[in-house]
Amino acid sequence: MLQIHLVTLFPDFYTSPLNCGLMQKAREAGIIDFSFHNPRTYSLDRHHHVDDAPYGGGPGMLMQIEPLAKCLAAIERPGPIICLTPRGKPLTQKMVREWASEDDLTFICARYEGLDERLFDLFPCESVAVTDAVLNSGDSAALVVIEACARLRPGFMGKDYSSCEESFSCDLLEYP
Repeated sequence: MLQIHLVTLFPDFYTSPLNCGLMQKAREAGIIDFSFHNPRTYSLDRHHHVDDAPYGGGPGMLMQIEPLAKCLAAIERPGPIICLTPRGKPLTQKMVREWASEDDLTFICARYEGLDERLFDLFPCESVAVTDAVLNSGDSAALVVIEACARLRPGFMGKDYSSCEESFSCDLLEYP
């Protein structure tokens, strides 16, 4: 089973997409499952703030290091930790194939202007961008990567070989 850990401020965002169609069937069959980890749980102030102004100034806010680091540290078996950010490496089918073979994956779904950079010194995070456009959060990006990985797991699609001859399986587009 592929266990996906989602570090997100808005776990309710995933209610519909993870509970319909093939994804729901895969969850029911034990092919994939999800756990949600909210950094607000680890915030120490009474309002559970997780944002702060960027060091050196500038517009926007950043996700604070303390709640985010505590949240990640609480995940027992995180597997590869993927930070979804517009400045990351472009997502490729090769990356997806590698991640689909893991038992655990953790996605950091950033909000605001991004994350405190110290996070990358504390955890082995891989920064990945799913598009050349800026999204409101990493949550939408996480859904893209989740679906791309899940469909490569045995039993997810009707016929496992369906994913062998399709666009990007050999770094080319599938024929019309």
